[in-house]
Amino acid sequence: MVKRQYARWIYKAAYARGTGIRVGYIHNKTTGNPEDRIRVQIRGLNGPVEFNCRLDEAVVLAAGLNKVAGQILVGQLA
Repeated sequence: MVKRQYARWIYKAAYARGTGIRVGYIHNKTTGNPEDRIRVQIRGLNGPVEFNCRLDEAVVLAAGLNKVAGQILVGQLA
């Protein structure tokens, strides 16, 4: 019997017109890569974006987003 992979959603943000973001982790892995994986789903007006990443990739992505957002907030980027 093959178990399915399930995502446990930890963070959810819903926006207008059915858009939003969900972030969670994948568990019950019996085949494939046994490492912990983070799952990201972004529902936008131009279509969905969905991907999985390793823990180190998620940390680097979050750092990059925070750096750019912080620079925009303090007016360093025009």
